[in-house]
This record gives sequence, C-alpha cells and structure tokens, in this order.
Amino acid sequence: MAELIRRHRESTGEGYTLIAQRAGLSEATVRRMAAATPPRASKPEILDNLATALGLSPMIVRLAALASADSSEGHRGGRTGEVLGAALKGLPPQDLAAAAVVMESLRNQRS
Repeated sequence: MAELIRRHRESTGEGYTLIAQRAGLSEATVRRMAAATPPRASKPEILDNLATALGLSPMIVRLAALASADSSEGHRGGRTGEVLGAALKGLPPQDLAAAAVVMESLRNQRS
C-alpha cells in the first residue's frame, strides 16, 4: 500500500492533502495508509475511494492492502484474514475468482 501511494505522489507531485481530499478521507488516514508501519484493516469503501484518488483499480488497491497486512511483522495473528475479509467483501463473483487465482499463485511462490 505504501508503495502505491509513494509512486503516485512521485509521479504526480501530489501531496497527502490533495489525495485525501479526492478520496474523501482525512489526511491522517492517507498518511497512515502510506506509512511503512503495519497497516490496520480498511473498509472496502475506504480502499475504493483511495483507488479512485490514485487512479487505480479498486482490486489492485484491495490486493495491495492484503499484501501489506500479510507482510507486516510476520503474519501477525488474524491480520491477513481480517484484511482479506474487508478487501473482498462485495466483489462480484468474477473478481472473487480472479483474487483466488492470485492468492493461489502467491501461496505457491512461498512454498
């Protein structure tokens, strides 16, 4: 997640305030999402709003949120499931199927 926000800021020159305004979020929320610290689970609406502000697909931002949580502090108890549930909630069946393929691929790479 932090990498997506950092790259967007570098390519556009936009600050946290502008990104937050376009996403309908507080600047503090965007800064928290951009921090290298372990993320908290975000509601799908927040991730989708951030995706819009960054000009990205909501699916990409949801998967980035999942990957950020998954990599934080060695899979802290329950965090991945919490973020996965929030990220995938409300996706249409075809997107759920695509997410399953991505997750299976990631699982195989770790083996």
